[in-house]
Amino acid sequence: AYLKIYFPLEFFSVLLNYDSKNAYLQDIKNKGIKLLGPDINHAERGFISDKGVIYVGFGKIKGLNRKVINEIVEERNSHGLFSGLTDFLQRMAGSDIGESDIIQLTYAGSLDHFGYNRQELKTNAASLITAMEFGGSLLSETKISAIGEMSLLDRLAHEKEVLGFTIS
Repeated sequence: AYLKIYFPLEFFSVLLNYDSKNAYLQDIKNKGIKLLGPDINHAERGFISDKGVIYVGFGKIKGLNRKVINEIVEERNSHGLFSGLTDFLQRMAGSDIGESDIIQLTYAGSLDHFGYNRQELKTNAASLITAMEFGGSLLSETKISAIGEMSLLDRLAHEKEVLGFTIS
C-alpha cells in the first residue's frame, strides 16, 4: 500500500510485468498516470516507468520474436535512439527481424513517431525487409507507398490483438 501511494509509477510498472490485468490498467487510468505503448525509442523488454509515464514493454507484444526484442534494445542502448524508419532498418540489418516483426511492432504502435501511418507500414513491410536485406543504399531509395490510415476501430482491434488491451 505504501508503494502504491508514494511510488505509483514504480509500483505499477513492476506489477504489470507480472500481471497486466485490466483492473490494474484501470487503476493506472484512475490515478491519472499516462500509459504509453511500446515506443521503439523508449520501451524495454518489460514495463518501465520514465519521466512520469509508464511504457509498455516489447515483451508484451504477442508474436514478436524474443531475439528481435533483445537486438532492438541492445542496438538502441549501444548506438542511441533511432532517428527514423530508415535508420532503424539500417541498424537492424543482419538481425533476425522479419516482416511479421515489423507488422507486430506496427500494430502495437511502436513505429508511430517515424512519420508513417500504421497502414503504410503494414502494407510496405515486405518491401522494407527485402530492401534491408540488400543493403543501405537500396533501403534509402525505397519509397513507402502513401496509403490512408486504418480506421480507429481497426487500430484498436490490432492493438488488442498484439497487446491484450488498447492504448489509442
